[in-house]
Amino acid sequence: MTDPGQQFAQWFAGQRHTRTRMGNAASPGAIPEGTDLQATTQAAVDAQLAGTHAEHTRRIDNIRARTAPTDQARRVGLARAHRDAKRERARLREQALEDLEEARFVLESKLYGSGGHAPTNLEADRRRQAQLDAAELNDPREAAHALKIAHRNGDRIAAQAIFERAAALETSIVGGAVWSPIVRQYVERNPRAAEDLNHLRSLPNLGDARTRMAFEARYLVQAPDELAGLSDGQIDQLAATEMAD
Repeated sequence: MTDPGQQFAQWFAGQRHTRTRMGNAASPGAIPEGTDLQATTQAAVDAQLAGTHAEHTRRIDNIRARTAPTDQARRVGLARAHRDAKRERARLREQALEDLEEARFVLESKLYGSGGHAPTNLEADRRRQAQLDAAELNDPREAAHALKIAHRNGDRIAAQAIFERAAALETSIVGGAVWSPIVRQYVERNPRAAEDLNHLRSLPNLGDARTRMAFEARYLVQAPDELAGLSDGQIDQLAATEMAD
């Protein structure tokens, strides 16, 4: 099992994502034209988090340097610095969640959907039916035969739907291996799909408790020692005190 910390490192280092939202002219499920895919590296993310930590540390040190240890202004200033650092980390956390959601959307659209163009109503209906048909495939031999026919007929939509079904079942703990040949059968004709599928599977699964804990730990802000014992609510109340920091 991949370590959650390594999972995030792999994602941030290699995942491509989009920050562009769907325009009004785009059909549901389509990636808008001009979508800007950009790499977010682990180093860049770490630098951003480190930057907020360094700024927070500088602010804490300045407050300690200009106020007496028993001065109420010192505690108020530290509370405000802690509150502001938490807000910034919360913003970065939300951005990371948004990036993860967008990365999954883009990859799934490339692998199993229209791949970026706005589908016609006929195509959308055809895709839905193909996915319903593929969902009925429970025997890998039948799935392999159906995929062979789809490839022979040049039916990309049916082939995608069968591939999606096989890729989902391949990850099952019990019996998943029997679906691997169908996945290979598809990617042999669509080599780029292998790379995209690996990227999709490298995305952190925040439904897993250990992975979620590893994610949340990146955005925690430790309260200064002077505020030890105070709850977050008490620190926020102290930060709201009408007193210069």
